Amino acid sequence: MSIFPDPTPTPEEVAKEQVVELNTMANRIVELNKSFIEKMMNQFWNNSKSTPQEMSDIYGPLAYQLFVKLDILEKAIKAVDDSYEIPTVPEKYSYTINPDGTVTIVENEEESSSEDEEESSESSSSE
Repeated sequence: MSIFPDPTPTPEEVAKEQVVELNTMANRIVELNKSFIEKMMNQFWNNSKSTPQEMSDIYGPLAYQLFVKLDILEKAIKAVDDSYEIPTVPEKYSYTINPDGTVTIVENEEESSSEDEEESSESSSSE
């Protein structure tokens, strides 16, 4: 009889280690997808060098795939982390996915007109 324990793990111990490893990997993938979504949203909607429409035009008929993939990733993340605040399209924009796969993005006039109204009310109150 040996005074040292058998270093060979039991099947249960092996299974537990595998579950922990897989869960760790899955958590990393979720975090990576969150980072991707945030980066994609910032680069697409808040790009200082290109407008969202220019970004969409670069993708051409494949632009719709960005929106479809983003939607799929968001649903997958929400399924495992319902506290995650998904970045949204800025309110000043709306978009339409066209039948040919291109995406048309417009800047909503309501945002601009409400800003104009605020500016004119500020200037009239300062007079």
